Amino acid sequence: RRNHSADGRSTATARRSGAETRRPSTPARQPAQQRRRNGNQQQGIGVLVQPSSKRVFTDGEYSAAGATVTEDLSDAGTVLGVKQVAAEALFPNKTYCFFSHTIKGQPENMDLLDTCLQKRVRLIDYECIRERGQASAPRLVAFGEFAGKAGVINAFRGLGHRLLSLGHSTPFLNTGAAHSYPDYASACDAISRVGESVKQYGLPPSFSPMVFVFAGMGNVTRGALDAFERLGSDVATMVPHEELNALSAMRGAVGEHNHKVYGCVVGADAMVADKDGGFDRDRYYAHPNEFRPIFHEKVAPHTSVLVLGMYWERRFPRLLTAEQLSAIRRNGNHSLLQIADITCDVDGATDMLVRASTIDEPFYMYDVEARAESGAKSLEGPGVAIMGVDILPSELPREASAHFGDALMPFVPALARAEAHSRSLAWASQPLSRGGPVPDELWAATICCDGALTQPYAYIAAMRATFARAEAMAVKQQSVPLRKQQIEGSTVLSLSGHLFDSGYINEALDVVEAAGGRFELLNVSVRPNPRPSKSVDGENAMLPAGARSSLETMRRSSALLQLTLDQGRPALDGVIHSLHALATRNTRSEAVVTELPDYCGGVYEKTVADCAASADDTAYQAPTPPTVGHAPPFVGKPSTAALRSATGANASAERVQISSRGFASAASRVPQAKLPPLLVLGAGLCAQPAVELLSRDESRSVTVVSSVPGEAAAVCAAVGRPNLRAATLSASPTGCPSADPSDWTRVVALIEEADGCLSLLPPPMHASVASACVQHRTPLVTASYVSDELRALDADARSHRVPILCEMGLDPGLDHMSAKAIIDRVHADGGRVISFRSVCGGIPAPEVAFTTPLLYKFSWSPAGVLAAIDNGAQYLENGKLYTVSAEELLDSAAPLLTGCVGKAFRLEVLPNRDALPHGELYGIAGEAQTLFRGTLRYQGWSDLMRQFKLLGLTDANTLVPAGVKTWDELLRNLRVAASPHQKAYFALQQLGALNDAPPVQGTSLRDAFCQFLQQKLAYAGNERDAVLLEHELVVEFNHDEDSRQLITSSLVGFGQGGGESFMARSVGTTAAVGLQYLVSQPHASRRGGVLLPMQPEIYKHVLSRLEEEGISFTESSYSL
Repeated sequence: RRNHSADGRSTATARRSGAETRRPSTPARQPAQQRRRNGNQQQGIGVLVQPSSKRVFTDGEYSAAGATVTEDLSDAGTVLGVKQVAAEALFPNKTYCFFSHTIKGQPENMDLLDTCLQKRVRLIDYECIRERGQASAPRLVAFGEFAGKAGVINAFRGLGHRLLSLGHSTPFLNTGAAHSYPDYASACDAISRVGESVKQYGLPPSFSPMVFVFAGMGNVTRGALDAFERLGSDVATMVPHEELNALSAMRGAVGEHNHKVYGCVVGADAMVADKDGGFDRDRYYAHPNEFRPIFHEKVAPHTSVLVLGMYWERRFPRLLTAEQLSAIRRNGNHSLLQIADITCDVDGATDMLVRASTIDEPFYMYDVEARAESGAKSLEGPGVAIMGVDILPSELPREASAHFGDALMPFVPALARAEAHSRSLAWASQPLSRGGPVPDELWAATICCDGALTQPYAYIAAMRATFARAEAMAVKQQSVPLRKQQIEGSTVLSLSGHLFDSGYINEALDVVEAAGGRFELLNVSVRPNPRPSKSVDGENAMLPAGARSSLETMRRSSALLQLTLDQGRPALDGVIHSLHALATRNTRSEAVVTELPDYCGGVYEKTVADCAASADDTAYQAPTPPTVGHAPPFVGKPSTAALRSATGANASAERVQISSRGFASAASRVPQAKLPPLLVLGAGLCAQPAVELLSRDESRSVTVVSSVPGEAAAVCAAVGRPNLRAATLSASPTGCPSADPSDWTRVVALIEEADGCLSLLPPPMHASVASACVQHRTPLVTASYVSDELRALDADARSHRVPILCEMGLDPGLDHMSAKAIIDRVHADGGRVISFRSVCGGIPAPEVAFTTPLLYKFSWSPAGVLAAIDNGAQYLENGKLYTVSAEELLDSAAPLLTGCVGKAFRLEVLPNRDALPHGELYGIAGEAQTLFRGTLRYQGWSDLMRQFKLLGLTDANTLVPAGVKTWDELLRNLRVAASPHQKAYFALQQLGALNDAPPVQGTSLRDAFCQFLQQKLAYAGNERDAVLLEHELVVEFNHDEDSRQLITSSLVGFGQGGGESFMARSVGTTAAVGLQYLVSQPHASRRGGVLLPMQPEIYKHVLSRLEEEGISFTESSYSL
């Protein structure tokens, strides 16, 4: 302890071996030069400096400044360093300040942290010293600015050598390495001379305009821009990213742009966009999964040198990937010459930084096509030059140390004052308001003190426990064989929120382990907890709501969790559902769970241990549908008498044995169910999402019925749960020619025993099913419109309290519920609806649509689409009634130019049937002056369908001419080639109607056309569909036109390429949630009758549950 006065304290600076030459303070800025007054006595701070021959400042310079150069630092109360201090070199009961790299629970530095705790070291991390001690505020003590300066100097040098390898000598070749200059001023002089040469001689036209793009807006970029602008104001020209496209148009030409170097700073708004092409900072940081990368489209094609100075986490999209750059190059664009990653984030914002480079060898070539470092010793060959030096500030050690010392020195007196008192008392009793002995900035940067983690960093203990569990899990899975089912049961989840303080992360791992899954934490990013300072909270309260939201978002932690369930995708879906439910229960966590199915590219070696193909792998075949046979016993629902009793009292369950033709089990034995079974009639495309949801509850069995042999069994096999049973039966009283006459009797028996029934049958079959449901008191859900036959059952269903809930799909269904939710809210607030417009469409995803002349594909039979073009329509527009006949429908299509989907997609809208009854349904008939419902298609679809209609191909009443066997013959018979409808002719030609078309099938022209379209325009295995649903409401309050608002509510969803369509998911899941709601209601309180989902108790429940399943609406409102 070296005292200059009665209570003065010493600080010390420690050396670091290797290439690191920086120091936390310079001789000219030693605290020994600082004086503070206490009464009439001046008091200084003693400084001890370890000797070093590698340090940029000599021992003599420190001695001349008044410091004591000594190997022994044991007398010092506070030790200042740069990088981590070796654990064995730590002195007990002292304060250490350095970059510890412990706040993310980095395993390689946990021994160091443990030693700090054991030795009761007070550890202060420079990385956490921020304004006001707030985790989301700017850092105060950092080298980032000088990393940016050194990085750009080196980037100029690398650019010169890369251009030379391409045959061009440029002024950049005269730039030296940053560390070759005695100081930054000398480097700036050299850059200035480079700029003068560019101004005088210019750059090669084939590489002009030369554009440096700076990604990020922090200290690193500020330093990078300082070095860039040393080229001179006549040469270094800054432009916004919106002007890059115009610059690229000049490439290859000779002009003034050859004598300039352009710079462009881009933030997150130029890197990502939401589905509507917009950007909201708060929403992006909270829900990055809702945004897609656009940098590779908007900026990268115009970039010569990319300078990365941005913070990036794995939950965000990468800035630029090798795959994206490869696509740019395939278009002939080779403008990107170099990536200078100043942050040196290996496999980070760009996956092309595959390793850190060194000061001596700062560059290497990355072969974009081979997706690997090229191995070239120079900057020659194909690819892009990469720079990623991890200690760039060390190349400008004098200025970097001076800058760092200037930022650090104001806190040194506070350290000395705290050391002059009882350490434990002064620090542990630090008040929560300003003015204590230790500034907020240092308190919030203290990782541990007195043998314990401080409150802001208490999460590290939970994080370490999580890592330990992950490591133990890795050991368990060493002998697990690879199977296709395991791959299907693997994914990566992005978790964000208050994961560690709330305990959510460990609860989530409990869920995975309880399901028999294996997991691996791929990445964890944490931010220290906010300091509970009243004064700071008060300051935050003064911020706008959006700014406060940004602060809270930035405090969240995030993790990437890879997991594998051996049972396959259904088991994985069950775990994901449980994690969503856990997030709902653990409100403190504010957790958001997002699946990233493409993150690993199908490679899950961390959780599927044996990645080598085995004999089992090569012999793997898709699961075969279970053989039709006898059903295993299952538990029936409560006895009919008990269930039908007016009191609704429960009775003991009856054990029912059904042993007859048509049943098949999805497993060798169904577990004993504790609840009555559910029944799903129909096994078409919407069935699988519904069955998957309904079968998650293992206490129920679910029976799936289809008249098509093997169809129900295939659905059960795809879902793969042991509580599923398949039956091949005709669910029609009249049956079909191949059906057993007793099928209907068996279906009625299943209806009687079921706790609820979901009918996904064709609409004409619903009435007989509904009649049986009413007879046996079984709730029914359908996704179809209410027919006259169903409406006739309403009185009987009411008297027996049997709910028949119809229109529980997408349209109808989700459209009703989402509209009523808004309308009821407006009415409750005293408003009225002036205009209501609703549009919906199931269409191919854009990348699929533009591969077909119809701009359309079919998930199921085209018959419904072709029949719909023969429907008339009626709607209100500004109080005027418009009627559209069936003949006029296709001519009435108009471009959709409003709303979110209208701006994001090139669509047209056709009136959809009679919109007026919806005014009554929604309770706005007397107030809405505009009432419109429309069908969405891509622009051009209606014109093409109109030509098909004029050719007669959609005519259901005209028979295929006798003797016509091929499509070529049919088109010649219809004289299509000679008709004026050439768009239709060319579309049919493009679809193969003149050469490789299938034989003409069907009796009518419409039947034949349906068969043709179904075969030619079915979705391929990797193609996605899209569902667009949007409401636009103009509302008014207190009959005041100035109060009018435009409310927009949008649902945009895409199917999974090779998986289920979003249409099937939105219809099947909605219907299944509706059935779950009905069977959850006590019989005595059930509302019977033919119902629509217009009641708040229904739509609130269903919309909330669908949001948990990832089907949700985005709402916005604007004043008019």
